[in-house]
Amino acid sequence: MLNKKFGLWALSLASLGLVACGGNNNPQSSSKEPSSEPTPTASIPSQEGSIGVFFQFKDTEELKLADLPDYVSPFITGNWNGYAQTPDKACEMVRLEQTDIFYAYIPADGDLGDLGYQITLGYNVASGVSSDKQGIDWNFKTTYSKENFPGLEHPVMTKINDSLYECKAGEESGLGFDSVLPEPVMVKNPMVTFSLDLPEDVVIGENLEVVIKGGFNGWTPEAVKADEDGVYTVSLGEEVIVGKIEMCIGFRNKFIGGMDDKYNLVLGKLPEGVERDAVGGVEEAVAGETGETEKYQVSNIGVALNALYGDNYKYVVGPLTFPEHANGTLEPYKLPSNEAPKVGHNVAIVLHNTSETEPARLPNIAGTITGWDHKPMTAVTPGFWQFDAEVSEAYLGTSFEFKFTDGAWDRSEISLDGQNNIKVTLEAELNVFWVEADLSTFGASDTSNKLKGEVDEEVTMNYAMDLEVRFYQEGEGVPEKVFIAGNLTDWAHTELEKKVTEEGTYFSVTISKEVFLAKEFDCGMAFEFKITDGTWDKNVGVGGGNASVKLGYQANLLEIQGDAIGFTGDLDFETSVVPANPSQNA
Repeated sequence: MLNKKFGLWALSLASLGLVACGGNNNPQSSSKEPSSEPTPTASIPSQEGSIGVFFQFKDTEELKLADLPDYVSPFITGNWNGYAQTPDKACEMVRLEQTDIFYAYIPADGDLGDLGYQITLGYNVASGVSSDKQGIDWNFKTTYSKENFPGLEHPVMTKINDSLYECKAGEESGLGFDSVLPEPVMVKNPMVTFSLDLPEDVVIGENLEVVIKGGFNGWTPEAVKADEDGVYTVSLGEEVIVGKIEMCIGFRNKFIGGMDDKYNLVLGKLPEGVERDAVGGVEEAVAGETGETEKYQVSNIGVALNALYGDNYKYVVGPLTFPEHANGTLEPYKLPSNEAPKVGHNVAIVLHNTSETEPARLPNIAGTITGWDHKPMTAVTPGFWQFDAEVSEAYLGTSFEFKFTDGAWDRSEISLDGQNNIKVTLEAELNVFWVEADLSTFGASDTSNKLKGEVDEEVTMNYAMDLEVRFYQEGEGVPEKVFIAGNLTDWAHTELEKKVTEEGTYFSVTISKEVFLAKEFDCGMAFEFKITDGTWDKNVGVGGGNASVKLGYQANLLEIQGDAIGFTGDLDFETSVVPANPSQNA
């Protein structure tokens, strides 16, 4: 079963006075002088259900442990958390008292992958900066990582035992740093401005947009629009720490979430007399993995914020243009596809109202696949709505971000946690994403009382609707009783109720949605069954074996035709949707 869960791992070490992954404490040791004793790995407290990771702080000419500011801590990130940066997911490392050892805990059941990690210095809670500015800072990696692991490359941990791993400089213990974060100085609302200087024959399609990501927004791509003069202006935040901020600027198709770095732009030529506040953003050739080939990459653009410029200062990035090659390849640079998705059925978002109270307004969906337009969802059965779309192969493997609305941004909104977009990944075949939310107050708010709801931190592909099964006798005669046995009945013989109508007689039973949920029945799974006489003495399926049908994501009626008197031949069957018409206010 495909079952995607999004959540945070948290570990409480309050009783020990320690910090775990996602902790906000910042304990300081009583001494800055390290012990001269050997590495005291045995003194690192063990924690049930977790793995301890540590490194030995090595003094360098640039930074000695005794000079490490109180507002800075080492942070560790790695495979187990997807190399997360912020302190709610990365781990602040704690100093083992009276030593030069720093350690943290990671979940024992996490995916350690190739044991990859990175350790950097970063602002901690004592710095007073906002939480989104705390944690991992890639500009302050260990000297070992800076010298040996550029870009996305990373060192690996050394296993001491099943519950303890060391981060080392190759075979040698000790990791140092060649610089430290400055004491935070804040400026308000700094901005960057840039324009595009592209070849005359380049046409930017209506479905393409300019996007920017960087350290100022957690490397989350944001679409930006130009003013009437073709100038783009982006705020770097309400209050930002003075220092270097790196960013990438490029193109994406507005229907595709994320940002593909092969479409990044580089700094172009400046008009005469204009100075630029940005550096980097150039195309570089670097050795390939084998050392025999070359690949190309576009470096980040860096802007150094200066306190002397004060608040509301606009930093000039200048005109941007195409690099010679696509990022990471020898192919010429080209724009992303301008293709828009077509309406169809190979992507489905199903919204389930967990409340018995119907929403006051019809749920809409707005996301990358709709160009962030509000699209009404279709009522399938009471309490269930769905949205369908068809995407081309160009979109497969990309992320799809969305929220549920009541048709406007200033009223009701349902997101993952009341703020962040729901995010899923489009797979190679049928994509069905099941979202549950309480819609009891949805659509009941106005512009002065905007509702921000939350969904379960679960996006699944589970089938969960009541399924009515109907059996029709083939030929003359009416069987006295009809039973069905299958994987949804645990192969128990379940009797169907006889129904007499003006059109004729059939037999019916309803398999409740609770059965599907209890069995974690995936939309791609098959319902296997036979029609029987209540025993295994007489039964009929297909070709002497079981009948098998996939219900998809919305079928709520399965109609079967066959012989339940002589139990000959094969069963014939089909699924369909009986639409619901719950009362809704537009």
